[in-house]
Amino acid sequence: MPLLLVLPAVIAIRLISPILLIRFGQTNASRIGHFAIETEIAQCQKKIRVRDHKFPLIIDFYYISGNVSNMYLFEQWKKVIRYYPRWLLQPIHRINQKIPNSGKYNVFEKAQDEHIEILDSVEPIIQLDESEQLIAESILKQIGIGKDDKLVCLCVRDDSYLKATFPSENWDEHNHRDSDVQTYLLAAETLVNQGYKVLRMGKITKKKLETGSTSVIDYANSSIRSDMLDVYLFSKAKFIISNATGMDYLGAIFRVPIGLVNTVTSESIKSGHLIRLYQPKTFHDAQNGRLLNLTELVERGFNYSYHASDYLKMNVIIHNNSSQEIMEFALELQKLVEEDKDNIPSDHVIRNLRESGAKNPALSKISHKWLETHPYYFTSVKVQEKSI
Repeated sequence: MPLLLVLPAVIAIRLISPILLIRFGQTNASRIGHFAIETEIAQCQKKIRVRDHKFPLIIDFYYISGNVSNMYLFEQWKKVIRYYPRWLLQPIHRINQKIPNSGKYNVFEKAQDEHIEILDSVEPIIQLDESEQLIAESILKQIGIGKDDKLVCLCVRDDSYLKATFPSENWDEHNHRDSDVQTYLLAAETLVNQGYKVLRMGKITKKKLETGSTSVIDYANSSIRSDMLDVYLFSKAKFIISNATGMDYLGAIFRVPIGLVNTVTSESIKSGHLIRLYQPKTFHDAQNGRLLNLTELVERGFNYSYHASDYLKMNVIIHNNSSQEIMEFALELQKLVEEDKDNIPSDHVIRNLRESGAKNPALSKISHKWLETHPYYFTSVKVQEKSI
């Protein structure tokens, strides 16, 4: 549809907006994290706004952009959201985006994951049907998972899914976020000893999780993996261990606590109650191998770094957490979740976080155990010896 043909509709929408606000939601369904969390946040925001304000009345028109990453999640969203044809709504949305004050008419303008703290005060939008849950329980019995088992979802990022799904794009700029799934095995087996069953999640993975434990399950490479079970398992998990993959947000929409390990960017750590704890990779000077503290990282551009090339420009190389460190993180997270507590930072961490110049106050959620073995990180004292 020619864009100019919809200009009268855009003008009319803006004229009536003080009484009736019409918004458009271009839904990024091809990326599971965006599909889950942005839709959830948008629905929560609307729920609060409708509750607290009489006018303007709000009507949202959603449409799908890209291929749907999880058809079961799509069916769940369709129970609460009506989706319209893209050919009909996208021209209106595009014209509107070219006119000032367009954000007012965009469902997702303020529905990105930096607003995840809204989930702390609003109940989950999606409620899984009892009949569907019974089907999931029946299937999971095939791999030894019972209805009352305590589950942990393990999400370990590699580049295989994005390369397979979007082969024309270059994803090398994200490879510094990857880690080796086998380094998580000690943590998984330790949680099994604590009474949990641990499931390695994913849709397409680079390598299998090799284990001799029947309670550590490489579900991502199992014969029963499905879109339905992906959603169900995240909804039933006691907590999630992830390295900020995006799929962990499938748990967030059901308010399942998340611990982030092997993190590399400040952007990954969010405010609110859901992300309980995080543990960064270690950062080293590329020339002499010296460990870098947060203050030095901020001086080099850490507040705004995200891509692999950003760290190259910062003259920084990155090392993954060890199996031991991941295991200790898992136990620390388990305790927080079982006691239903947030990670309370020490005065030392709060003071040095402020003095470091870091922009994200949620960085105070750092693992206490990790700081015991990396005490330099929240100080202004440079590590002098070579650390690689």
